[in-house]
Amino acid sequence: ACQGYMRKCGRDKPPCCKKLECSKTWRWCVWNPWE
Repeated sequence: ACQGYMRKCGRDKPPCCKKLECSKTWRWCVWNPWE
């Protein structure tokens, strides 16, 4: 199950949910308004 924004991402972590992308700075999934 996807926890949205507070989901950890990055190397060795699960990918972000649909419409979310991994923040390069904080390593959290963040909303991508352009997709």
